[in-house]
Amino acid sequence: MVGSDSTLEFWFGLVSTLLGILLYVSLWYLLRLKSFSAGPQTLRQAVWILIASTIAIHSLHLADTLGLGLAFVHTSLFQIATYLCIALTLLCIGLLLLLGIRKADHPAQRLLFGGIGISCLLFVPLSAVEYLLATARSFSYQPLSLEYVVNLLINITILLAAVKVLEKQSGSASAFGQLSEQTAQRFSLTQREQEMATLIAQGLTNKEIAFKLGISEATVRTHIYNLFQKVGAQSRIELLNLLHD
Repeated sequence: MVGSDSTLEFWFGLVSTLLGILLYVSLWYLLRLKSFSAGPQTLRQAVWILIASTIAIHSLHLADTLGLGLAFVHTSLFQIATYLCIALTLLCIGLLLLLGIRKADHPAQRLLFGGIGISCLLFVPLSAVEYLLATARSFSYQPLSLEYVVNLLINITILLAAVKVLEKQSGSASAFGQLSEQTAQRFSLTQREQEMATLIAQGLTNKEIAFKLGISEATVRTHIYNLFQKVGAQSRIELLNLLHD
C-alpha cells in the first residue's frame, strides 16, 4: 500500500511539473506572436526574464522528481522563492495582456487578452486561499490544485477564442468573396495577391492554388508571403480577419 502511494505521488508530481513547464512555454509562445506585442517594452522584457526563470525552477523540480536528489528544492527558502517567482511572472503576464486589450481588433483576440490576463492575475488571491485551506484541518484534502485551476481557466479561454474565430471563418468563403477595392488599395495589393486572398478564403491549400492557377507551388508561396507581409498577418485566419474587418 505504501509502495503504491509513493508511486502515485511520483506520477502526480511528474505530470504536475510537466504541465507547469508546458504552461509557461505556451505563454512564452503566445506572447512572442505579433498580435500579442502590445504593452510597455520594459514590462515585456521583464516577462521574458521571469518566464525563463520560472521554467528553470520547474526544470529543477522535474530533475528532483526524476531522482537526481536535489535536496535544496524541498527547503522552505526555495519553495518561497518558487512561489514568488511564479506569482510575479503571472502578475506581469496578466498586466501585459490586459494592457493590450485596447489594441486588439478581433473579438477572439480581445477574449484571449482578457481571459488569460485575468486567469494569471487570479493566481495570487487564489494561492492565498489555497494556503489557508491547506493549513485548516477541515480542508486538508484538496482534490484540485491551484496549478490545475489556472491551466483550466487558460485552456477554456483559448477554446472559446478558437470557437469565435471558427464562427467567423465558417462563412468566410461566401462572406469574404472578392476583396473590396478600398481594402485592396489600403494594403496596396496586386491583382494576383487579391486572387490569392480569395482562394485562401475558400480554404484551398498552396498546392491546390498552384493547380487551379497553373503556376508552381513555390510561386504561390512567394505571393502568399508578400500578401502576409503587406497585411501584417502571421496565419491564414489572421489574414482573413484583417482583410474582412
